[in-house]
Amino acid sequence: LLQLPFFFAATYAYTKSIAQTDYDYSWIQVPSIAYGAHTCTTLVPILMEMWHSPSVPTIFHRKLLTAIYMPYLLFPMLIGAYEFIRLPQPKTTSVKAKRP
Repeated sequence: LLQLPFFFAATYAYTKSIAQTDYDYSWIQVPSIAYGAHTCTTLVPILMEMWHSPSVPTIFHRKLLTAIYMPYLLFPMLIGAYEFIRLPQPKTTSVKAKRP
């Protein structure tokens, strides 16, 4: 339900940031991190269920399905990690103690 609008917003933000180097696309960073985390935490149980389910009969089919699902795990993970690294870091200030 929320993935499709996110794809359009992220495509807009990323293509606009490529076309205009001064474009501030920081508004898409937190949704990208949330999307990456949500997709990864959803796909891990799906893959584990597939590997431990008797409905997938052979190891060949399990490996094939894992290979098919892997881009849906890796790309959101990379997007989330990339945007997490690019988040602005809070500035720390050192407070000097006053001596009496």
